[in-house]
Amino acid sequence: MYWMTLLGTIMLFFGGDWLVAGASWVARRYGVSKLVVGLTLVAFGTSAPELAVSVYSVLKGEPDIAVGNVVGSNIVNILLVLGASALVHPIQVGSSLLRSDLPFLMVVSLLSFFLAFDGSIGRFEGLFLFLLLVGYLFRLFYKASKLGEVSEVIDLDEIDEAEVGSDESAIKEISKLIGGVVILIVGSKFFIDGATQMAHNFGVSDAVIGLSVVALGTSLPEVAASVVAAFRGQSAIALGNVIGSNIFNLLAVMGITSMISKVGVEVSSEILTQDFPLMILITALCFPLLITGNIVSRVEGGFLLLSYGVYLAYIFGFIAIG
Repeated sequence: MYWMTLLGTIMLFFGGDWLVAGASWVARRYGVSKLVVGLTLVAFGTSAPELAVSVYSVLKGEPDIAVGNVVGSNIVNILLVLGASALVHPIQVGSSLLRSDLPFLMVVSLLSFFLAFDGSIGRFEGLFLFLLLVGYLFRLFYKASKLGEVSEVIDLDEIDEAEVGSDESAIKEISKLIGGVVILIVGSKFFIDGATQMAHNFGVSDAVIGLSVVALGTSLPEVAASVVAAFRGQSAIALGNVIGSNIFNLLAVMGITSMISKVGVEVSSEILTQDFPLMILITALCFPLLITGNIVSRVEGGFLLLSYGVYLAYIFGFIAIG
């Protein structure tokens, strides 16, 4: 089990590097805002493990792992992914993210909690969540194409048309993009399998495994992609990945897992009363962090990482014992 965890970690590093490189090329080649690329291509690519694990868990009859994975991953994305990225390099915050994407994430976080308040998210409620994602994507690309968001994040003078526009370059970079996603998914599976076996050996419950081990494992692609992006100075991709992944988790992962189950997905009282509200509180924390100076500093990144350590100590020290 240890070799699986180690191999998964190595694959996540290389997969994240390839994914960011390919996504950056797409932004340059098609003149799309790097924020939009981070919110879509990178975010959805790195969230593929969450979708796969949650669907698999529901089909196996383990809804606690499926729901705990979504809620826990959103907590991990903000505290660990954003924190680690800011620690590597301060994250610059674009105005469009503050005006629309972050408020939208807050709304869907509250909405998902409201839908789950009766103890489950039904099939039609899951369909509603998924349709919200479709509408969000339509609005995002419409706004990017009509309102000139390209200039907000991309310097068109830096584009080398000969390099970016060649067929050879296109094949190479698109292969990196796709290969990066595949390696991230496979690497996260190795990590999850190894870590879950170790957790089970210590008698940890499914709810705690979903909120911690599985949530961390499926969020490792986000960690890898965002940290690599921050290291390369691509703060728009790093931040867009965090916000976009959380939106995708709530609307696509939660929506699809609810739709494929005949009775929807049950939400345990433990997750509903403790972890869902905590996820909403941490999402709300993003507003003061991102608004102050339009930057997430290294100090703030350190605070987020410390908060994640406290969160892990809480769920293992209290929930696991209970």
